[in-house]
Amino acid sequence: MGDQVENKIIWFLTNVSSLQSEDIYSNLFVIGGCSWRFMATCKGNKFNDNLSLSLVVADAEDLPFGWGRHAKFSFTIMNQVSEEQDSQLQDMFRDFTETEEWFDDKTRACPCASSLPLGKLDAKYGGLILNEQVKILAEVNVLEAIGKSDVSVETLKKIMQEEETSTIELHGFPVHPSEVELLSIVFKEHPDFASDFIGKNFHSLWKRIFIDMLISLFGILFRPTSRTGLVHAHHTIVYMKKCGFKVGWLEEKLNEVTQNKDEEENGQN
Repeated sequence: MGDQVENKIIWFLTNVSSLQSEDIYSNLFVIGGCSWRFMATCKGNKFNDNLSLSLVVADAEDLPFGWGRHAKFSFTIMNQVSEEQDSQLQDMFRDFTETEEWFDDKTRACPCASSLPLGKLDAKYGGLILNEQVKILAEVNVLEAIGKSDVSVETLKKIMQEEETSTIELHGFPVHPSEVELLSIVFKEHPDFASDFIGKNFHSLWKRIFIDMLISLFGILFRPTSRTGLVHAHHTIVYMKKCGFKVGWLEEKLNEVTQNKDEEENGQN
């Protein structure tokens, strides 16, 4: 994810031409006191196919009964070469994709009203797709939220800042004392896990995000989970792999858990 300013956030969608008929999720972010993700789906793997963008409630599994979110959101495909051309295109694509939706347990994700023809954009306006990367400006306005956490966003940020000061460095990553034992085992059993990590020189806050991803994966892969949890695990592993982590052992565990889930569900039918 790129920069976030209040209710606007930049999402860099990479490897556009390799996207097939699977959903690609962004990292989690918070707007309006609610947790969200973006989802991208591309029909096929060529630039003349359509890109569908959606807004997803990230923590739907953990929200209380009767929860709901009323949100209005839009996506703008940004020009990465010409700022003048970009200013001319923003309104057109914002109007094209603006959507308003009520999210609840039955509607956890909502796509924009229309998809975007990547081939047409790339051919007519150079710079919208650059090095197989699309720069997307998203704007999310939360109009109403039912079932919000009792902890405010400001309090969460304060807690995160306090936790950051209490971390120690383990193999170049900031970890909390309570995580040292588990992560020490990980690096001992998989010493090359982060040897090719592309963010070795990143700020500790960014490195911490990957530790959180790993801890989250353990929570999904080593205890009973839902199909949604397995989907999130898949996309997290794919993202970590793109960032240079050697995740073969995580992929094997995910395949094992997925197979067990299939057998469990087949046995219930």
